[in-house]
Amino acid sequence: MPKAAIDRAGSNGDVNNAVNQGKAAIQAIKALDDSQPSAKDTAKAAIQNAADAKKAAITANNALTQEEKAAAIKQVEDEAAKAQAAVDASRSKADVDRAKDQGLQKN
Repeated sequence: MPKAAIDRAGSNGDVNNAVNQGKAAIQAIKALDDSQPSAKDTAKAAIQNAADAKKAAITANNALTQEEKAAAIKQVEDEAAKAQAAVDASRSKADVDRAKDQGLQKN
């Protein structure tokens, strides 16, 4: 721990060394940047893709009336919105995965 190393330092050189080690440790941490999708973004995209595919299948189904198609598409959109909201509310990767899987089962 750099802070503990600073507290134990016996000279200015030891302090500077501990500070530099701390800075290096912080810089080595790889955080998500804008070029990497987060787990939530990936899950929400999967839900949206499944919803889009389902809506396309509904639209292509000539056995349905326009009213039936509209109702089915609305149901798909509502379920997708609920699933995406569940993903947004998730606080861990496991919760994100669970919300995504549940959302995909409904679409």
